[in-house]
Amino acid sequence: MRVKLFLLFTGLLLAMAAACTSAPTDSSVPLATDIPVPLRTESPVSGQPMGVFAGSVKIGPLCPVDPCFQAAGDTYSSRQLQLQSKTGEEILVQLRPDGTFLTFVPVGEYSVTLTGCDFLGCSGSLPVTVVINEGEATDVIIDIDTGIRPPTVPPSASHTRLAEDLRAAGAEVEIGPSGRSSVLDVPIRNFAVNDALVHVWEFPSEDEAEAGADTVGPDGFSVGRAFVDWTDSPHFYSSGTLIVLYVGNDVEILTLLEGIVGRQFAGSATITPGQLDPRGSASRTAFRELSARLGVAPDDLRLVHSRLVVFNDGGMGCSDAGGFYTQAIIPGYVLLYEADGVRYPFHVDTDGQSFTDCRRENNVAVPFRVADGFVRVRDAFELDGGGPSNLGKDIVLTTRAEAAAYIADSNGLVEMDLDSVDWETEMLVGTVITGSGCSFEVVTPLVLMRHLAKTVDVHVEAEQTGLCEKAWAQPVWLVLQEVPKDYSAGFILTYSMN
Repeated sequence: MRVKLFLLFTGLLLAMAAACTSAPTDSSVPLATDIPVPLRTESPVSGQPMGVFAGSVKIGPLCPVDPCFQAAGDTYSSRQLQLQSKTGEEILVQLRPDGTFLTFVPVGEYSVTLTGCDFLGCSGSLPVTVVINEGEATDVIIDIDTGIRPPTVPPSASHTRLAEDLRAAGAEVEIGPSGRSSVLDVPIRNFAVNDALVHVWEFPSEDEAEAGADTVGPDGFSVGRAFVDWTDSPHFYSSGTLIVLYVGNDVEILTLLEGIVGRQFAGSATITPGQLDPRGSASRTAFRELSARLGVAPDDLRLVHSRLVVFNDGGMGCSDAGGFYTQAIIPGYVLLYEADGVRYPFHVDTDGQSFTDCRRENNVAVPFRVADGFVRVRDAFELDGGGPSNLGKDIVLTTRAEAAAYIADSNGLVEMDLDSVDWETEMLVGTVITGSGCSFEVVTPLVLMRHLAKTVDVHVEAEQTGLCEKAWAQPVWLVLQEVPKDYSAGFILTYSMN
């Protein structure tokens, strides 16, 4: 349990508190929610000085293993926090379905418990003591351990065989504990496959596994009569007595599972010809050539972005101004690899025969680092200078003094660790991408320095999914290397909707 106090409210809010706490009748209980609950207890005196009691209750785990489909909302909304003062006055605070709460209560010291708390960790986490001060908010976070744990059961022969097959294909695999799940209603284990979570259900027979697979809807979002709101794209596979589920879109994991378990029988669209096959000729060429040019081992390169494109000529997206190239349409990939925190582009055709790392004479790819780890933006909407589906203004900081002045002018909107940039050889650039949609992805696949024009083009791709009315603003901050200080820099946005 953690308690922190912070000054939150002015006289206007206190006036609102007084208006919201008129004296209830003797037969009602002050309940911290906008839903009245008629419980009997003594009421606080009208007109008392008020403070705010806010925070959250976390109860878990609710299931022995993930994925868990216990109705968390019922766990919280069926319970209230019970505040009891030293004089015996009692106030009930209704929990929201997500376990959070916020209400006005009279000032004083209270002992806090939870109604219906019969979990293993209740006695260790409760009661807690809180002090409500006038005009201040007391923020409380209560963690309650349910004590639900999976039994210790050794992996079956089918689990062991699946793990061995995945390891033989080059994957790192850890088998998690056994438990039960409300989905498919048979034992489940979580496998960690190259740090990705893969769920594996085991049935008593292959016929029963086939019957279980028949209950999964074609899109993978329904199992039996239940709709499952997965956090990402589901992919269901079946092999013998096992049903395997991966939720995500990592191409390497999808390729691995299809090679070992077989094609998925339900779920979102699987690997398409447009996605990079990590074992294909284009990928092998990229690892071989880029690792040699950078002087690193192929295993030290990590693919962070891939996109299928059609190059218009032999320049493959990195043509020098005035250069002469084969005038041919070339299907290929724009790839972005990372080594030691620095990112490098690599463009290659689908057969792995033609390629470039964009290190040409006049148009030279710039190695860069993502600055998310040391640049923090309080509110990207405030920082944005553009409109919907657009770029904000370009921010280019070439010296430590410029960066310090920019931080001061932001009035706390932007924070950054200036020591994380080598200002002798690096510069810091930033902008904001805005748009709207159900979800979105922003990536910087290429930074191209044009020596003849003394400019640097930072290419950014943004893709939104769906037509939801959800506005988003994504800050983009990069540390550019090997750029002369007298060069200008600007962002170029490619925006698409899926």
